[in-house]
Amino acid sequence: MLLCAAALLAAAGPVRAAEHDAALWSVGTLRVPLTERLSWHLTGQARWVDEIDTFERGVVRSWLSLSLPRRFGAALGYDAHIFDNPRSTVEQRFWQQLAHSVTWGPVTTRTQGRLEERFFEGVDKVAWRARFLVGWTIDLPRSFQAVVQNDFFVNLNENRRVTYRGLGEDQLFVGVRRPLGRGLRLEAGYLMQFLERRGRDLFNHTLVLGFAYSAPPLGRLWGGGR
Repeated sequence: MLLCAAALLAAAGPVRAAEHDAALWSVGTLRVPLTERLSWHLTGQARWVDEIDTFERGVVRSWLSLSLPRRFGAALGYDAHIFDNPRSTVEQRFWQQLAHSVTWGPVTTRTQGRLEERFFEGVDKVAWRARFLVGWTIDLPRSFQAVVQNDFFVNLNENRRVTYRGLGEDQLFVGVRRPLGRGLRLEAGYLMQFLERRGRDLFNHTLVLGFAYSAPPLGRLWGGGR
């Protein structure tokens, strides 16, 4: 909780002019277990901004995750952010992640750190960024889960697209999950996205709607398991 509060205070910083907007993110996620500890994931996102009137970008994210002892996990991933607004362009990201989770009764706490290498069209210099997340999942009646998490983004260097170092974005999410059966899960919630910009910061008040599907292990699909 202290880490979450510190991130919000850092995002707020000194009082300054800010814009507010309504947005919508539609998300679909696929998880395929490859072995007992290794799995492949694929996520697709569509994001609308300007009071949910303008399609801003599509996101394709793919990664491999590995379960480690003592409830640690590691991941290697790739993102493609395909922008349509304000102009058509593509940002590519490679990233590495380490996570840890702890469960006390109905509450699971997850912390993770991610290092991103960002590549922009027409920009030679790689932008490095660190992301830090802390989140809680709480088991509720009727198979529901409450989710609260904060993810903040720190620019480590500058280039022609990233013009300052330090905190550049913060995402605070509050939502619910519920399994629908056969590996399918519904996810919905509110995301407050803070974007630090020169002159006027931006707060996107975002409705997030998504489905996640966990496929059977490949061995079962190939007839190697029961």
